[in-house]
This record gives sequence, C-alpha cells and structure tokens, in this order.
Amino acid sequence: MDSAAKWMAARTEFETPWVRKEFELDDFESAVIRICGLGFFELYVNGIRVGEDYFKPAWTDYGYRDLTNLLYPVSNSFGYRRYFLEYDIRKLLKRGGNVLAILLGNGWYRQNRRNIEGNLWYGDRLKLWFDLEIVADGKTRHIVSDESLTHGPSHIVCSNIYYGEVHDYSRCASPSCPDGCPSDFVPMERSEESGFVFEKQPCSCDAVVRTIKPEEIARIGGWRIFDVKENITGWAVLRGARGSVKVRYAEEINADGSLNFGSAGGTEQISCDEYLHARPELTLRPVFHWNAFRYFMVEGAFEQVVCEVVHQKVPVVAQWKSSDERLNWLFETYVRTQLNNFHCGVPSDCPHRERLGYTGDGWLTAQCAMLLLDVRDFYKKWIRDIFDCQDPVTGHVRHTAPFYGGGGGPGGWGGAIVWMPYFYYAAYRDEGFLREAFPRIRKYLACMESFCQNGLVVKEIEGGWCLGDWCTPEAVRLPEAFVNTFFYIRLMMLADEIADILSEPRLYTDRITACTDAWIDAFYSREARTFCGGEQGADIFACELGLSALVSFEDTVSRYAQSRRFDTGIFGTYFLIKQLVERGQAEVAFDLLTSEEYPSFGFMRKNGASTFWESWDGGMSHDHPMFGGCVYYLLQASLGVKCDAKTGRLVIEPMLTHKMDALEGTVQTPYGKVTVKFESAAGQTGIEVLLPDHTEAELILNGKTVVLTQPRSFFHYSLNTAEKKE
Repeated sequence: MDSAAKWMAARTEFETPWVRKEFELDDFESAVIRICGLGFFELYVNGIRVGEDYFKPAWTDYGYRDLTNLLYPVSNSFGYRRYFLEYDIRKLLKRGGNVLAILLGNGWYRQNRRNIEGNLWYGDRLKLWFDLEIVADGKTRHIVSDESLTHGPSHIVCSNIYYGEVHDYSRCASPSCPDGCPSDFVPMERSEESGFVFEKQPCSCDAVVRTIKPEEIARIGGWRIFDVKENITGWAVLRGARGSVKVRYAEEINADGSLNFGSAGGTEQISCDEYLHARPELTLRPVFHWNAFRYFMVEGAFEQVVCEVVHQKVPVVAQWKSSDERLNWLFETYVRTQLNNFHCGVPSDCPHRERLGYTGDGWLTAQCAMLLLDVRDFYKKWIRDIFDCQDPVTGHVRHTAPFYGGGGGPGGWGGAIVWMPYFYYAAYRDEGFLREAFPRIRKYLACMESFCQNGLVVKEIEGGWCLGDWCTPEAVRLPEAFVNTFFYIRLMMLADEIADILSEPRLYTDRITACTDAWIDAFYSREARTFCGGEQGADIFACELGLSALVSFEDTVSRYAQSRRFDTGIFGTYFLIKQLVERGQAEVAFDLLTSEEYPSFGFMRKNGASTFWESWDGGMSHDHPMFGGCVYYLLQASLGVKCDAKTGRLVIEPMLTHKMDALEGTVQTPYGKVTVKFESAAGQTGIEVLLPDHTEAELILNGKTVVLTQPRSFFHYSLNTAEKKE
C-alpha cells in the first residue's frame, strides 16, 4: 500500500514489547489508523484500549522463512500475505499531547518453543507498521511508524501461543499501558520488508462471545479445581488476586479430581498462565494466548473467577430444536466444536495441541459451517491461505494453511483447493471467486497426475506423507493408493462440474475413465462385487464415483443398519452418511448418527462429550470437528433444505419426519434463511415452511412436488398425501 510508514523491528530480547509514539495535535476532524503488528498487537490511544477484538491480525503466511530443517522436505515457495486493521480513533484523541502505545505479542510469528516438526517461526524480531491519517481544516496529516518509535519491556515476560503466558506485575505501574515516558525505552530499528500482499483484513477477529461461571469441584493440596461443564476456548479471569497465581487447563480430569492433560498435549505441553506479584485491583487474564479446556486448576490467592469464551466472531445463523435430544446434541456439539476451532481466520484441527489449519479437516466441515454460521468472510480469507500454500511451480498443496507443518496426503488434504471454492460457490453464488480458483484447481490436478503410476496415485512429494483415510476405529486397512486415487477421480469430476458453471471446456473425461479403470482393476473383486473387501466404507467410495452398479449397495446398507457402528475414518464417515442420505437410506444414516454402540457419536455423548473427539475411542483430542462434517447431511435429511450448486434451484425434501415428534430448524441458503417446522401426531405431520421474500422453492413430499412462492406455507402431510392448508 502507498504510505510513508515503515516496517519497524523490535529488539529480540524484548519478549512482548511496548511501543510508543508521542505526538501533538492542534485540531482534528477525523482520525483513522491502519495498523499491523506481527505476530499479534494490542493498540492503546491515550491509555484506552482500541476495539474489543483479540489475536490480530489474522494469521497468514507472513513472509519467507528458513524451512530447511523440517521433518519432510517442502519447496520453500509460497504466496505471502499480511493484513492491517483499520480503526476510527477520533474520539480517543485530544488537543495537545497524545500517546499511541502498541503491545506486540509473539503469536505464530515468533513461536519458537513447539518445534516438533522443525523451526517454523517467521522471524525472531517482532514487527510493527502503522499509518494514522488525521484530517483538519481540509488538510491531511500522516503520523506513521518510523525511527521515532521507542520500545521497551512490558509486564509479559513469557508468551507462547501453545504453552501460555507469564505476567510479572512488579515490572510496571499499569499493565494496560506504559505511563509517562519510560526511561528504559530505546528506538526501534527499520526493517526492510517486501514480497507480500498487504491489504485490509477481510474477516473478523476473535472476541469474547460469552461468560460462564465455573463450579469449584475439588481442592487438592494448594490447588482449587473448577469445572466449566463444557469444552470451551478462552481463559479464566481472576479478580482480587494477591502474590503469585498459576492457572493450568485441561479437557479431562482423573478419578481423584486432578487434571488429566493427555488429550490436550500431554504433560510436555501443558497450557498454563502464571501471574507474579498480582495486586487485588488487577484483572488477570492472558493477552496473546487462548486456552482450550473444560477443567482448570488455580494455585494462589484470589477472590473471584469467571471464564470468558473466546473465538472468531462468527454469528450462529441457524436454529435447531427437535423432540430428539440425540439430534439436539449433534447440532449443539457440532456448532460448539466448530466455533472452538475458529481462531485468527483459520479453521483448526484442534484448539490446543496443534491449532493448525489442516486442509483435510477444513474442507470436511466447511459445508456444515456455511449452512449454520455466518462464515462468508472467514472462509474467503482461509481459501486464499490455501492458494498461498500452493506451490506455484508444481501445483502441490500443503497439508496446512497457513503452512505450519503437519501430515496428510495429496488427495484428502490437498483436494481442499477444489472442494473449498466449490462449496463456497454453492453457499454464496460467488462466481468471480470460483473463477479465480479455477486455474489453481487445474494446476493441482496436474500435480496429482504427476503422483500417478499406471493410473493410480501412489505417492506424495518426495519424502513426504501419503495418507489415505485417517482415524479409523482400528488400524487403517484401506490402501493409500485406493483413497488417493478415489480423490483424484472425484476431484476431476468436480473440476469438470466447475468448468460447466464457468462455461469453460471440460478437460478430464478421458483421464477420469482411465484412472477409474485402473482403480477397478487394482481394488475390485468381481466375484465378491466389492472393493477392498468392503472394509471401512470402501464400497461407499465407489458409490460416490457413480459405480454403485459394481457393488451391492443393499448389502452395505444392511451391514451398517444391523451393526449401527462406524468402522470408517474421517473421509469414509463423511461419504458414508452422504451416500446413505442421497440414495434414499436416510433412516440408516439417522440410526448410525444416533446410535450409542461403539464406535459412534452416541458413544461420545454417553461418555460426557460436549465436543467431538479426534478418535472414536476418545484416546486423543476431545475437541476436533473433522468427524462432524457429516452433520450437514443429517440436517439435509431432517430439514431437507438444499440448493443445487449448478442451477441454484432451492429444494426442500424432509425425509425423517416420521422419526421425530417435532422439529423446528433454520438454516442459511444463498437466498437467505429458510425455516422448516413440523409436528407429527396421529399419523399426520403438519409442516410449515418459511422462505425469504421473493424466493421460490420446490417442496417434495411423498414423491410429489409442490412449488412454494409465498413467504409462508403450511401443509398437512401423511404417508400418502400432501394437502395444503391456508
């Protein structure tokens, strides 16, 4: 952006420095500041904090870094991007002397402690850029970041996005802003920064969205143990504290009431915030670090504690209330899990141990998120992260976006560069964005072709991961080549569908045929009429490719109907529920999703889960949304609201009215919110549909289609008729 502002760098010895800019004003009519601090920043004007947001700016691939020591080789070629935020600060300024104070935090930019996969931080010196534009008497003045900035240590002596913070309140008179003119402040140094897109942040930031009063459940030694009653992200807020206070967080507790850290990173990565020399008038909470927890323990003297829930500020636009508590739990648990994993403009795999934007996890859940949450700006930002993580030469898509290590595979993970723009178009009808994605999609598919031998995808980048499915109840038995070739074929089909939408030529017809033939030859048994012995949803993958004639779909349905158990991983589970719903077996999908037999979602519920687990047995993270993507198809089966991606046709076809006594649900469509209500009694169901103004939809009941043109329509519905009532 065109500005005289300079990128200024802090000294490496300052963990979380305060930066100061003093200036005089005679008069002002408007004052807008554009600002970016890396990794995170907090802005104060004359001692008053600006905004109610946290963890800004949004996380991106900020710039070039040395990646030579990673666990597996990655071509160090990315798109780089940084965001600034914009604030109107006119009401905070005054005539005479003014002070801008900016607190800088490490975030991911200088996260140099969790280095399991190598050194992934972006730099060892925190950076700051700002441009304050002041207008008075028709004249514009710019106060910018330059060599006049001074900086020095703050009360935060240790800050890490994974491990927590240490605050020492003996180091400052006011922890919210440096008072006066600190004598130990020194000039910042100019840093030459280039090679990245610099633009206004397109999505919201994290914010405190609600407050919970925790329950004290035990005392062990000098520790007090608290229960929040649900998994959340955020922090405990302490008031009236004295001396040294330490807070540790976990998702689970042991039988004796002590915290169990295993599911959130283990004892080697405990999330902990510590406050030294606390005073009763201070409010204690972290600044540049969130915790993910249900339980926490406090050591030290304090008077009051509440918990603030913190995540991306994305409103829940859907509503759901049914007569079946199992369905209510699925809806609420999906929403809670997804929101807990929305931070800094990135949908994470888990909010504690890794906190990474895994592309596989991200696309699996995006459809459901777009149906239930206001995430248009959020996902547009993250899709651009995926674009930036694509190798511009080979077309390879890394497994996390922004890139921060992480394992995966070329199909289930890298394929997000196809799924995400497609889902985004289906939800928001943004053809321009889909067109922007299209050349990247084709470059990715060319990369997938380079991973093929004899028509099968058999490898990833040299030395890299090549996962197929993930987190099956037992060891993954589906060959990696089976799953990755499936994705290659399915994504080519999707690319040709996108080509139709954009009036572009189809390119993959012959390649789809050749790879499908190779896939069948390698993995299909004609005698048994099954792929890979039908294990772990193998035949469902075939059905997703339109090969249901080769397999016995009826046998697959019968097997899952009888067992009422999942044997599938994250991809198999998604496609299993999808195929059951789309092929008229919504009842079997319903029974699977509500079963309490292990492995199942009901098993999680029966064992006290308030968020979805990473593994069916609960042995890993307890706050992972990836399995929850299939909830989208439960909502389709029960409410029946769907919008065709190609035609935009809005269809409402409830399939499970006989399974519930009552349901009322509202979901988001490209045309606005659609509400479906029904209540069953004496063999009949009353159905009410509420549409946005000037919207037409087709209601399908008992195989009969009724065109809805009014904002409100009501029907009596039995097994054989659909009679409209005014």
